[in-house]
Amino acid sequence: MIGTEFGHRFVGHGGWVDGFVSQFTRYPDDDAVMIVLWNFESSNNIPLTKDLAAILLGGKYEAPKLRAIVHPPTDALVRYVGEYDLGPIKLEVSMRSGKLFALGTGRPAPYGLIAVSDTEFYCNDTPPRCGLSTPRVM
Repeated sequence: MIGTEFGHRFVGHGGWVDGFVSQFTRYPDDDAVMIVLWNFESSNNIPLTKDLAAILLGGKYEAPKLRAIVHPPTDALVRYVGEYDLGPIKLEVSMRSGKLFALGTGRPAPYGLIAVSDTEFYCNDTPPRCGLSTPRVM
């Protein structure tokens, strides 16, 4: 890829293979290189990459918002256990030791779910845009 970002010329290349995503971007006029390595192929790394470029180049970006972590009672969590059809992937939500875990299609291990309320959760290994908020049982 060749183009401009925040008024700065760049040359870059991205890649993806078996669970890993990468983005290499060089800003020749700024004598700068940005390399982003991502170990979660099913989430979108583009917003993070753009925000990092904005920080590097003095552009506008949105800082992540702090989220309060809550601990809903077990009876509130157990209603989410099951299988969900999320279009291209299926998600299995299970509960261990009073905590929810999500296992997506093709993933080797489940990810822990963090509650921000008794109806909203996010994966502890993904950005906020990739959370689970409404149960859709298959």
